[in-house]
Amino acid sequence: MDIKSLRCFVALAEEKHFGHAAARLNIVQPALSMQIKALEEDLGGRLFLRDSRHVELTESGALLLIETRRILEQLENTEHNIRRSLRGKIGRVRVGHVGNAAFTGKLGEDLRNFHHQYPEAELTLEELLPEVQLDMILNGQLDVGYCSHMDMQSDVRLKYLPIGEYDSVVLMSSEHRLARKKKVSNEDLRNETLIFYSKRIPADQLKDFFQKRISFTPAAFRVAGSTLTLFSYVVAEFGVAIVPK
Repeated sequence: MDIKSLRCFVALAEEKHFGHAAARLNIVQPALSMQIKALEEDLGGRLFLRDSRHVELTESGALLLIETRRILEQLENTEHNIRRSLRGKIGRVRVGHVGNAAFTGKLGEDLRNFHHQYPEAELTLEELLPEVQLDMILNGQLDVGYCSHMDMQSDVRLKYLPIGEYDSVVLMSSEHRLARKKKVSNEDLRNETLIFYSKRIPADQLKDFFQKRISFTPAAFRVAGSTLTLFSYVVAEFGVAIVPK
């Protein structure tokens, strides 16, 4: 059996006339007869009862018609879906993000625009540490990640696109000794514990990291594994954090 012979079989079963079925398929009648004969020989039995005027399905032919319609419908669906996939209409996009990305509004805007443009595409979203995103992208488990440039170390295997610039602010408890100040200087923070959103940078390298990035070194560090954990540490006055405004 092949798709061509099955299409010929369905046409003859529905038209019940060789001439009409051949016209429907846009082939000559002898070619149709040869296709049906070859199909019957291949399966080892008759699929039609026919005389000079009528063509009727045998019991086996009726069963084959049910199965063939299902096969052809599935084939059409598969072809349709593959064509749409090749045009980028369907598929799956896996997005990782740091918690701050959700608060800037850019992530939500991008997701909304994508969903409106490709409503049938599957979109998965997960909050992940920056270094976890990097590893998952390189391992093929993630397609795109949203991180601060501060969080990610450049890797030649990845493509980086800037999506916005945001001022940084110091996040602290409303009960903190510095909370009433309009501005907080680096000098104010030298005796503070800085809560840091990452796990990849070893503790002994954190001081050098911050010295290069924000030109001062805090007294101590605490690592938070998520944005909500970072907020909780701040509220509990375990330290302060530097976050996008």
